[in-house]
Amino acid sequence: MGKIRLVVASTLIFLSRIKISIHPEGGKPMTFAPKVLDFENQKIFRWKGVFLIPGLFDGEHIFELKRNHNGTTTLNHRENFYGIMVPFMKKQLNTAVKAGFNAMNIAVKERAESLN
Repeated sequence: MGKIRLVVASTLIFLSRIKISIHPEGGKPMTFAPKVLDFENQKIFRWKGVFLIPGLFDGEHIFELKRNHNGTTTLNHRENFYGIMVPFMKKQLNTAVKAGFNAMNIAVKERAESLN
C-alpha cells in the first residue's frame, strides 16, 4: 500500500505552507508544499496546492471532523480539483488518485482507533 506522510513545516495558520509527501502504490513519490486555507483544532483542516502555476492544476483538500452523539467521530475528507488540466486527468483522478485517498482514509481511521 502507498504511503502518505504529512510533515508540518510551520504552524497550521492561514496561508502558512506545509510539506506533503505522497508515495502512491506503483507510482513515483511526490512532495509538494500547499498553503493552509483553514484550520480549527479537532474540527477542520483545509489546504490548496497548485501545480507549476495557479489555474493549471490546483487541488483543494478538506478534512472535517464531526463528533457523533455516540462518542465516535466521523472524518469527512474530500478534494476539489480545478484548472485547465483537470479534464485531461479525469481518468487518473477517478482511479489511482481516488484509490490513494481511500487508502489514506482507512489508514487514518486505523491510526485514530489505535489511540483509544
